[in-house]
Amino acid sequence: MINKIIENLIQGNRRFESGSITPIQYTQEDFLSFDKEQHPSVAVLTCSDSRLSPNIVFDQKLGELFVIQNAGAFLDDTTAASLSFAVEVLKCSTVIVMGHTHCGAVSAAHAHTIPTTTLASPVHQIERVIGSSESVTKAVATWTDYTYQKTCDLSFIKENNVVVAQAIYDIGSGHVDFIQDM
Repeated sequence: MINKIIENLIQGNRRFESGSITPIQYTQEDFLSFDKEQHPSVAVLTCSDSRLSPNIVFDQKLGELFVIQNAGAFLDDTTAASLSFAVEVLKCSTVIVMGHTHCGAVSAAHAHTIPTTTLASPVHQIERVIGSSESVTKAVATWTDYTYQKTCDLSFIKENNVVVAQAIYDIGSGHVDFIQDM
């Protein structure tokens, strides 16, 4: 579902893609205001890949997004607690679940390799979900959809009528493709 918040993110991504992002210069007053409170309207669950920064990709100022990043955009209890904080305390009305091309965690699962022992559990979970996807691109889409569905099923998401959307960020082009229900 595309709402005004998502439309704003789409417009920001178009600015990013075209190289015309909004130049932002923060002042000391800006940072002092951040010290007291935050009021993001959207939470973004995405991968911790260093090539992916939601504030930049969506051309949003500091404080406008509540960003949760971990390897593979994995939804576990800690991530769900962060989303719960975003929704129930900060009153975020929209959650974006965003996968991306060339994801290391999904690529490892697709290749049946474990890059580090601490990634074994998430990679095995991703393997179970993606099955024998014919490509990493398809595997990323399958994993993102799975995480999206799990996010939609969280009780606090339902109880607070939160809009949840899924998207795939293309690292090569900079484009974010918002996916309608698969």
